Amino acid sequence: MHEFHDFDIAACRDSRADVAFVLDASGSIIYHSSNKTANYANWHLMKDFVITLIGSLKVSHSDTRIALVLFSHESKIVFHLDSYFTAAQAIQV
Repeated sequence: MHEFHDFDIAACRDSRADVAFVLDASGSIIYHSSNKTANYANWHLMKDFVITLIGSLKVSHSDTRIALVLFSHESKIVFHLDSYFTAAQAIQV
């Protein structure tokens, strides 16, 4: 078994996959618990991580397809697996 630091990103880039990102958009990610003030730092960290990850994938109809769902008190599909076929298109959302 490989440890994380031995992970071969190039090998994964050539694999086919359907990847759905499910992001927490609830108050627990946005509001600081002690004073209930809005703090979007964690939201931006999570969003930037997903953008970076999407940018590293070979997104296309025949390679990696991606989807995005937000959840809070309700869930919202932002885009389906067949909505975008380049990383740049998906990142613009």
